[in-house]
This record gives sequence, structure tokens and C-alpha cells, in this order.
Amino acid sequence: MEKKLTEADKGEYKYKLQKFRKAVAMKKRSQISNWKITLMITTLLLVLVTLYMSKRYFYSKEIELLTESCQQADGKIILETHYLSMDYSFECQKK
Repeated sequence: MEKKLTEADKGEYKYKLQKFRKAVAMKKRSQISNWKITLMITTLLLVLVTLYMSKRYFYSKEIELLTESCQQADGKIILETHYLSMDYSFECQKK
């Protein structure tokens, strides 16, 4: 025995179907939004790490050049470094 849908049942079915479709669409938008945020944060972190590593590289090269030039001048190297802030004080005293 088949049950026939009334107009009210059809309207309720359409309403529930629309509500379900909206919920699915919102969930997809939320997932895409989360993916975009994750991608932006990852990119930002990658850029920051790259900048930090570049700064560390040039910091070490600068100190290396200073010490080499002091050694070539036959001087005494006085170097104080601060690791976290990447500050240093350098002095080349004549022997």
C-alpha cells in the first residue's frame, strides 16, 4: 500500500530539503574558510622563519668579516654577542 503525499507534506519536505542544503553549503564554506586561514597562517610562518634565518645568516657573516679583518690587522678581538636579540659589540684592539 502506497502512501500518497499531501500538498502539506510536500511543502514540509521541500522546506526540510532546503534547510538541509543550506546547512551543507554552510559547512562547505566553513571548511573552505578554515583551509584558507590555515594556508595564510602557514604562509606567514614560512615568511617569518625565512626572514629570521636570513637575518641570522647575515649576522654571522658580518661578525665573520669583522673578525677576519681584525686578525689580518694583527689585532685582539673583543666580541660580545647576545644570542636572542642578535646584538653584538665588537672591538679590535691593537696588540
